[in-house]
Amino acid sequence: MYLIEARLQPLDSHIAAAARQLVVGTAVGMAATCFNAPFDVVKSRFQSQLPDHKRYHSVIHTLITIRREEGLRALYKGFVPKALRLGLGQTV
Repeated sequence: MYLIEARLQPLDSHIAAAARQLVVGTAVGMAATCFNAPFDVVKSRFQSQLPDHKRYHSVIHTLITIRREEGLRALYKGFVPKALRLGLGQTV
């Protein structure tokens, strides 16, 4: 986020600077969620496995299995709440 802000022109108004920080922070947080969401789904699948019945063996195996059996959208379950949380959290 700071690399993006460093390239922008300084603003005279504190309100405009705060608004720009809100927009840039939200965009960066949502972009990060795009890359992070599939790994959150994989983590949840690992955590929900029973010790004597392991279906998933590695991160790559889990990503491929979910994609093949449930489709690409399954890797982004819970995307909207995560994107809003990280987007607004990145702003602060």
